[in-house]
Amino acid sequence: MIPSKGNTYISANSFRYFTYRKILYFWHPEYCKFEPINSLDSELQLEYFHNRIKQQGFNDDEVEQLKSLYGRNLIEIKLKPIIVLVFKEILTPFYIFQVFSLIVWYSDDYEYYATVVVFMSLLSIFTDVYQIRKQETRLQSMVQKVELVKVLRNGKEEEVFSDNLVPGDIILIPPHGCVLQCDAVLMNGTVIVNEAMLTGESVPVMKVGLPDLEEERQKLFSNNEHSKHLLFCGTQVLQTRFYRGKSVQAVVVRTAFATQKGQLVRSIMYPKPVDFRFTKDLLKFIGVLAGIATIGLGYSIAIMIIRGSDQMRLRAKQIFCISPSTINTCGGINTVCFDKTGTLTEDGLDFNCLLPVSPDVMAKNQAYFKEETEEFKSRFL
Repeated sequence: MIPSKGNTYISANSFRYFTYRKILYFWHPEYCKFEPINSLDSELQLEYFHNRIKQQGFNDDEVEQLKSLYGRNLIEIKLKPIIVLVFKEILTPFYIFQVFSLIVWYSDDYEYYATVVVFMSLLSIFTDVYQIRKQETRLQSMVQKVELVKVLRNGKEEEVFSDNLVPGDIILIPPHGCVLQCDAVLMNGTVIVNEAMLTGESVPVMKVGLPDLEEERQKLFSNNEHSKHLLFCGTQVLQTRFYRGKSVQAVVVRTAFATQKGQLVRSIMYPKPVDFRFTKDLLKFIGVLAGIATIGLGYSIAIMIIRGSDQMRLRAKQIFCISPSTINTCGGINTVCFDKTGTLTEDGLDFNCLLPVSPDVMAKNQAYFKEETEEFKSRFL
C-alpha cells in the first residue's frame, strides 16, 4: 500500500526505491517521479486522522505492507569500519601533502626526519579516528532505542516493540508518561510534554487533541499550523489527562529518520558543508605554491643533469650543516670572508679590499706588510 491523495492508498505488489542519507525515495506510480518518504504526510487531510480512529487500527497484513514501504521505526546508526575512517582521514589535503613531502625527504636520505614525521602523522590520524569512533558510539547509544508500546491492532489493544510502528498506527499513551518513539497527532485528551531534547527549553508544553470540526476536515495537515496537536519523537511525556474513561490516543504520522528527532540526527551525521572564503583562498594559495614548486623542481633537476651533479655531492666531500634552512641562503653567496675567531670586538665588519692569491701578488703583499710592520714598530715600540 502506498498513500495517495484523498486519504486513500494505492495497492502495489512491488515498488522501486533508493536510500540517500537515511531517507528513502520511492517511485510514486501516481506522480510518476521519485518522492521522499517524509513527503507523504504533507498530502494528508485532517479527515484522515479521524477516520483512522474510527477504523480501530490496521490488521496484520496492512502492517506488513506498510512496513515494507516505510521500514522499521528505528533511528539506526551503523558504525563505520575503522579502515574507512582511516582512509577518510588520510585523503584530506594535509596528509596528501605529507605523503609527497615524505617521498621527497626519503629520496634525499632524510630518513630520521621523515620517520619522525611518519610517526607523528600516524599518531594524529589514530587519535582523530578514536575520537570519531567514540562520538559515533555515544550518538548511537543516545538515539537507538526500542521500547514496548501499546497500540490498536485488529480492533484490540496490543503491546508491540516501537520499531514495529508504521504511519497510521493508533498508539495509546500511558497516564504515567513515556518517551515517544515516533511523531504522532494527538486525537483526544491533553498531554504535557517536555520538548527540551528538541528545543533546549525545559518548560513543559501542553498538547491538546485534534478537534473534529466539519469545516476543517478537508484542510491539509501542517506541522506549523497544527503544532499544538503534534507529539514529537524523543520528547518526554510528563502527564496525560483523559475523559470518560477513554485512553489518550494518537495517530502515528512519521517514523524513523522522517521524524523530528530523525531530522536532528541526520543534521549531526551529515552536516552542511562549511564554505569559508578563507578555505577557498587557502586552496588557491596552495595551488600557486604547488605550481611554483613544480617549476623549481624541474629547473633544479635540469641544471643538475646538465652539470652532471648529484644530490649527495656535499656528503661526498664531508660537508655538513646543522641548520638545513641556511643551505638555500648559501646557494646565493658569491664571496665568503673568514676572520680569526676572537679578533672582532663588535658585531660588524666593514669589507675594505680583496687581495688575490698568486705567487707574484703574494711577494708584493709580503713586502707591503713587512714595510707596514717596520713602520708600526718604529712608531710605537
